[in-house]
Amino acid sequence: MLPLPVLLGAVSVWTCARLLFGAAQSALSASPNGCQHCEIELTWWRATVRVHTVGPLAPTADARRWLRSWFCLGAVVGLLAAACSVLLLVSELLTLLRGVQPAADGVVSAAPRLQLAIPGLTLPWSHAAPLWLALAMSLAVHEAGHAAAAVAEGAHISAAGFSLILLLPAAFVELDTQDLGRLSMLRVATAGAWHNAVFAAACWGISTLLAHLGWWLPAPLRLLLAYAVSLSAALCLLNMAPVHFLDGQQALEALLLRPPKPKQLPELQEQSAGPHQQQASHRRAALVRWILHAGSGLYLAVLALHVLRMY
Repeated sequence: MLPLPVLLGAVSVWTCARLLFGAAQSALSASPNGCQHCEIELTWWRATVRVHTVGPLAPTADARRWLRSWFCLGAVVGLLAAACSVLLLVSELLTLLRGVQPAADGVVSAAPRLQLAIPGLTLPWSHAAPLWLALAMSLAVHEAGHAAAAVAEGAHISAAGFSLILLLPAAFVELDTQDLGRLSMLRVATAGAWHNAVFAAACWGISTLLAHLGWWLPAPLRLLLAYAVSLSAALCLLNMAPVHFLDGQQALEALLLRPPKPKQLPELQEQSAGPHQQQASHRRAALVRWILHAGSGLYLAVLALHVLRMY
């Protein structure tokens, strides 16, 4: 149970944040051009800042070629992360189920590899601020990867922004990807996980280098680097799992359901296809649904067992 001072502090911080967002919303509404490119949405549990893009971004041909090569590597890493995420979730489920059963004498059961990061329950309260900052940075890097890949593929970014959901940070980009082909969509879907992998490696390298050089770092900064590594690695792996509403779903649908060429709508492709091709398309769609249902069930089972393990 949350201590009363912590609960009152969280309510106070959320109230101040709501007041600041409300003041910014009023200022934007009063400005004649303020709401054209930026808007603020407020509800009792969420505050969102959305910035609309003025026009399509057009990188040079060399930059686009370099970005596509970069995100082709990211697609390979993303697919490997998807496979590893399934193996990790299955292994975690078996470990948690074995932990529920009484262990035999002299047998030490393996500890779960994943942990819920909840200050006050699984982490000290002093870790809350570094954890929050690391999560915000990891999410921003993740969404920046999707945005950069979309620009490289010629997709339009309609908006981008960030949210506070009951003080938890969130970031997002809104993309128009309906005209992208199979490989282009795969590169966009895996770009977030790829950037998280690079960000985790960079933070780990910085932390290791500073420790090797003997440079002293304040404890909050050490915690920030450590949580940036762990959270970015977790986003890279778990977000690529074949689960509904995650990037793994987008990658799976890109591989099995997207047409190979851009601007070839599935509806038109299905109309021009023969009966056998239509049946094959329906079977692939059914396979994707079953994979996503199974992955979501596995994901929720692991999450539920971790919650039960805390009590």
